[in-house]
Amino acid sequence: MTWKNYLRMVLLLIPAPLCAQSDLVVGTNYKLNIQRQNADADAFILHNARTDHTRKYFWETTHPTFGFRGLQMSYINGIYFYAQRNGTTASQEFTPEPKMVIRNEGNVGIGTSLPNGLLEVKGPYSGQSQLIINTISSNAELRFSANGVKKGFVWYSPVEDYIAFGRGNRDNSMFVNVLGDVGIGIVSPAYKLDVDGPVNATELRVNGELLNIPTQFWNQTGTNIDYMAGNVGIGTVTPAYTLDVNGAINATEIRLNGEKFNPTVWEQSGTDINYLQGTVGIGTAAVPIGYRLAVDGNIMAEEIQIQLSDTWPDYVFEEDYDLKPLSEVEAFVKTHKHLPDVPSAEEVASEGQRLGEMNTIFLQKVEELTLYIIEQEHTISELKQQSHKQHELIKELYRRISKDYKK
Repeated sequence: MTWKNYLRMVLLLIPAPLCAQSDLVVGTNYKLNIQRQNADADAFILHNARTDHTRKYFWETTHPTFGFRGLQMSYINGIYFYAQRNGTTASQEFTPEPKMVIRNEGNVGIGTSLPNGLLEVKGPYSGQSQLIINTISSNAELRFSANGVKKGFVWYSPVEDYIAFGRGNRDNSMFVNVLGDVGIGIVSPAYKLDVDGPVNATELRVNGELLNIPTQFWNQTGTNIDYMAGNVGIGTVTPAYTLDVNGAINATEIRLNGEKFNPTVWEQSGTDINYLQGTVGIGTAAVPIGYRLAVDGNIMAEEIQIQLSDTWPDYVFEEDYDLKPLSEVEAFVKTHKHLPDVPSAEEVASEGQRLGEMNTIFLQKVEELTLYIIEQEHTISELKQQSHKQHELIKELYRRISKDYKK
């Protein structure tokens, strides 16, 4: 069968609408060229013009003047995807830059025909977004893995409106919120840089100025660092103490002389605060046994109220109270050089004096002295009566003697 008879048979097999509306061309410039008679209509072109069969083309021409779109497969380089509107018609060699390329080595290029990595995206204009991941309600994630194991990610949360960069656990990542604040280990940073954890830097600057921390004042031993040059002020530039803080302090633990200070031993009621455990020493760490408060120094107060647990010495005025005779008191004073029931000077010097106890003793002695005065008053009253009687008797005797003398 000659090629003419073969062509006649092929044309007989082509449907009538195709024969009426399209041209079928075999050979010449293209191996297969299906073209609509209407120049504005679509057409499909498949050709392999190279003798070495290294390229195949699948083209759909949208308009011979305004452009085309299609696919080029190269056995040497890879697969090229085109979409062009520049008036260039399809030919054996295509000069337009492909929109997407899949190279034989596996690299994918969008906007570039020579991708340098597994995926390279290049925008046609400066400042144009090149890769967009769009999400409405669900999270968007760009993940980095090695051998199927997740190693890193870029995460966007539309609900919390932040971007996270990290590896492994998302909570230990770096977060950037809508204000541009950066948090490291903090999901909601409150400052331009908010770090939850230690920071190591070779240089720190504040408002562009180098923050100078004189290292000659600091002494480091292992993980400990000490400031030995003077007082430290927080909130004040004139610290009067080793650590002087002008403001509130919040700490998980406070120690005094190495001992943990336990704030739970204090009970607050309104503006009052009560200490319910142990003893309190002011100016001294040695609180004598049996005492709750020891003060080494002077105390100034507008009023001091002492609530005694012992009996107040009103018992002195009871009928059965043993009031010592003054002669016995005199003998005791001559011997001991102090009143009975009153501590001596030596005892006060060595043990101090109990204010409540001394007030009780003083009141007892005042009440005893009152009884002595009352007793003396009775004695004096009796003596006055006796003196008056004696005076009247003397007057009567004098009158009688004078009368007898006149006789």
